[in-house]
Amino acid sequence: MEKDHRSDGAPRLPQRCCVLLLQESSVAKEDMTRGMTVGILVVADGNDTVGFAVVIEEEIILPSLSDFPTAVALMMGLLYALNIDYPKDTRYTFEVIQKVLMDIGGGHSTALVHGLRNRLLRKTM
Repeated sequence: MEKDHRSDGAPRLPQRCCVLLLQESSVAKEDMTRGMTVGILVVADGNDTVGFAVVIEEEIILPSLSDFPTAVALMMGLLYALNIDYPKDTRYTFEVIQKVLMDIGGGHSTALVHGLRNRLLRKTM
């Protein structure tokens, strides 16, 4: 099996920046955030989502957030305000969130993001 797949055959997500779904359990928070540069933890109890937390540099910075959009907005705000570089493997994702969805600094974007923004604007008009 390739190293980019888990033992059950599902694709492996980059842990440096991803959304993790956690069950309420005895697993230590440090183990869940190990290797995670930037991300959002989704805490679930069975099928119910009970909360969200923002992780930066393997530390839970903002725990107990009530909804996912708030967690994303606060994470992006922290990254922007603290001038933290986006992780290399997900920089375009973060750039799209910042410059297309949140419209922060959209005038200075990479060619890929600028092209996506133009295609999205064409479809909405």
